[in-house]
Parts: sequence; C-alpha cells; structure tokens
Amino acid sequence: MPSTSTQNSTADAPTYASNDPNKLRNTKCVPGPGFIKTLFGLLNLIIIISCICILITAGVASKADCELADLLSFQSPVQVSAVHTRNAIIVFTVFGLLLILIDSILYITKLIFRLSTKFDFAFSIVMIIFGGIYFILACCAAAWEKKLEDTVGVVSTVKNKGAPAAASFFLFVTTGFVLTNYILRLVRPEISHEE
Repeated sequence: MPSTSTQNSTADAPTYASNDPNKLRNTKCVPGPGFIKTLFGLLNLIIIISCICILITAGVASKADCELADLLSFQSPVQVSAVHTRNAIIVFTVFGLLLILIDSILYITKLIFRLSTKFDFAFSIVMIIFGGIYFILACCAAAWEKKLEDTVGVVSTVKNKGAPAAASFFLFVTTGFVLTNYILRLVRPEISHEE
C-alpha cells in the first residue's frame, strides 16, 4: 500500500501542457530556430527594432523642454502633459519590448511547448491591448510635438526638435505590426508538430 506522503508529492508536482516530452502540442507559429524566418518571427523582429527606435527618439527629447512646455501650457491649445507623455511612452515601450523578447525566446527555444494553449490566447490578447495603448501614445506624442512648437518653440529653441514626431511615427508603425502579428495569431489555425 503506497504511503500518503508519496501520493501527496506526486499530486503537488507541476504539470505541463504535455507530460510526455515526445508529444508536442499544436501552436500557431513554427517553433525552433526557424521561427525568425517565419512571418511571425519577422514581425517580432520589426517590432523589436521599432521599439528600440521609440526608446531612442523619446529618450533624446529634452526633459527640460517638456517641463517648460507644461509650465507654458496656457500658450497652446494642446492639453497633453509633455512630461507624462514622454514618461508613458518610455515605460510602455520597455514593457512591450520585454514581452516581444519573451515571445521570441519562447518560440526559438521551444519552451512554448511547456505552456498551455491558453497562454498563447492570453498573450495575444495582452499584446492586442498593448497595440491599442501604442496607438493612443502615438496620438499623444503628435500632440506633444505640437505643444513644444507652440510653447518652447516661441520662447527659445527646442532641443532635438522632431523627436516627439519621430516617436509618434514609430509608435504608429509599432501599433500596425503588433496588431497584425497578434490578430493573425488569433485567427490562424493551429499547426500540428508531429515527430
């Protein structure tokens, strides 16, 4: 008769999508090193490059100019906070970049097989939400550029003029690719990975 401690230890053991290492679950993308050559791998690569461009353009925008623009906000019809917009763009881009890197690593290393299909669905929904956030931030970045021109541009010269506009452009690009990538993953049929 088996002891209860043995039964409890096996019941507490973690369970994965498949306990049989030879049995692979279906996925929406091709896992392994070849993932980068697929449509979804290329979209991830474009999103990574675009996120890095957003971080560079939002990062080089002068924080002092943003603070001055907010102090002189009565001179502009734009009611977007330049400082908060800049900070939000940087924060959400860092989180989005980390999520895209995690997604790529999971597929390249085939660790995606350790996770359930519910993870794929939930991750796609989260990334679609991030796509919506990027769209909102792109609109705010365009308004941030206009506010800098109306306030700081009148009083003095804007350092790194055009950085918010460039951030807005790359945010729009990222929005398009993120939504394309993860909506396609939701509607695409699963691929069987029989050995």
